Amino acid sequence: NITWKTVLNRKFIYADGTSNPPDNLPPIKIVSNYTTEVVITLTLCGITLILSIGCTVWTYIYRKTKVVRASQPFFLYMLCIGTALKGASLTPLSLEAFHLGQGILNGTCISYPWLTSLGSFIEYSALFSKTMRVYKVRRYNLMIE
Repeated sequence: NITWKTVLNRKFIYADGTSNPPDNLPPIKIVSNYTTEVVITLTLCGITLILSIGCTVWTYIYRKTKVVRASQPFFLYMLCIGTALKGASLTPLSLEAFHLGQGILNGTCISYPWLTSLGSFIEYSALFSKTMRVYKVRRYNLMIE
């Protein structure tokens, strides 16, 4: 049952200037069945993780080929790890539907921005480092010519 509580010995003042709630407020709906959203979220998380792991394995298998060596496998691994972290960040969002304790839910709320930020940081670090490396190689080649 949801009730209004007073805060600091003061009542809430509505637009009409009184502390009486208006009669035309919509009823409060508490939605506790997130089954569809949880299934979609965990499915997308699983797909992202499987593709990240698959790309990591593919890079490892073909690391000696000319194309993968030119792409520098280390940066490809960094991209895969960043993508996996961002994909894994979807998992904490779905744990609310399982009615876990408040401490666990607090941890999941904290872990979501950390996983997302860390994944983005790793991805963009790899892209920036790769771009910087190409720039330096190109600049060195221009200096030799």
